[in-house]
Amino acid sequence: MQIPLNLPILSQLADSQNILIAGAGGGFDVFVGLPIYYELREMGKTVHLANYTFADTLSMTRHSDSVVLLDQLLVGTRGKLQLPLGYAPEAYLADWFNRGAGEETTIWLIEKVGVPGVVTAYSELVDHLNIDAIILVDGGVDSIMRGNEEGAGTFLEDTIVITAVAELKQVPVRILAAIGMGAEHEEMVCHYNALENIAALTKAGGFYGSCALIPQMAAFAFYRMAAEYVFTETENEASRIQSRLIPSVLGEFGSYNWLNHPRQPDDVFHSPLMSLYWFFDAVKVSEHSYAADIIRGQVSFRRAVAALMTTDKLQVTRPRRKLPL
Repeated sequence: MQIPLNLPILSQLADSQNILIAGAGGGFDVFVGLPIYYELREMGKTVHLANYTFADTLSMTRHSDSVVLLDQLLVGTRGKLQLPLGYAPEAYLADWFNRGAGEETTIWLIEKVGVPGVVTAYSELVDHLNIDAIILVDGGVDSIMRGNEEGAGTFLEDTIVITAVAELKQVPVRILAAIGMGAEHEEMVCHYNALENIAALTKAGGFYGSCALIPQMAAFAFYRMAAEYVFTETENEASRIQSRLIPSVLGEFGSYNWLNHPRQPDDVFHSPLMSLYWFFDAVKVSEHSYAADIIRGQVSFRRAVAALMTTDKLQVTRPRRKLPL
């Protein structure tokens, strides 16, 4: 029996028809939006995909069917790849849509720039696609880190995108969805601090609820097929986060190495916590961030990094703590 993904954000999306699902932190983040993408399309919504990218978009325009909306800022990739591209999650996902799902689906890539450029790119995409809701997706939970925590992970990319989307007042619905609690092993994310942030967002009215992926869901099967194609049938490398999230949904517990991932440590702890989506008001997340104001005006990613490293306005005041469980 197929079970629907019981999204807790349907009331927020009730009046939305053209929805953009976008990877917040770049890399493979867009993949964790695929179950939501599938479920909303089943409900009759028009849904688009985008990602804050680490890929070489210039090479992508040469070796895939691409469209450039803003030069060196916003590119769409679709259809079959002409040759291997190395690290290019978005292009391989578009390739799977064409070959595996029989669809010509455009994946939009936003260059890895600072907040002003990301605002410009999203504004152009919102106008181009007539977007009335944005759901940012994060593989892991460091997107909700405020910047004053020990164990904040690699939160800067997420913070840049969340800060930019929070400025898009023309879009009435702006949501953040994070999944994969416990998967950010190498980043040493502190989950005590992450849960404390969720509690603070709950008090502020910014937490919309949670739901779990389970094996019986068609939405999960759709996501799994895309991930397995990209990770096993192409020359693209596998995502560490997805390689932990998927087996956790399938019921693996403790140490496990899905697809014999070469960078999978033995002490990664797989659990049902990894299969949970956590949904937030993206504007509230931005308002709670101590880093947002520091990086808001930085035009490049490098300058955003420098601003965080040199500021005296952001101190680590919340040390790592263990959960008393």
